[in-house]
Amino acid sequence: MNRRASSAGASTDALMLPIDAEVSRLTLDLGRMIEAARQQVAQAANAGLAMLYWQFGKRVQTEVLEGRRAEYAARIVAAVWRQLEGRHGRASARTTSG
Repeated sequence: MNRRASSAGASTDALMLPIDAEVSRLTLDLGRMIEAARQQVAQAANAGLAMLYWQFGKRVQTEVLEGRRAEYAARIVAAVWRQLEGRHGRASARTTSG
């Protein structure tokens, strides 16, 4: 009986090693997938923000500047940023104003 118990314990230990290795491998692979997805999300967010800022600049150039002086445009842009801060929070407006 002792022999069976010890042999059963040994086989359980032997089975644990491959399971531990499999868990470790799976954990590493899934961790890499998570990091890759995070990178993709960051890249998509950066691309979206770059396009948004370009559109802001284009709109200001065509609708606000229209050959007017830079100081007038600066006042208009400052007023727009204040309103954007009120509606969307400080971070969204400040990042675009430099």
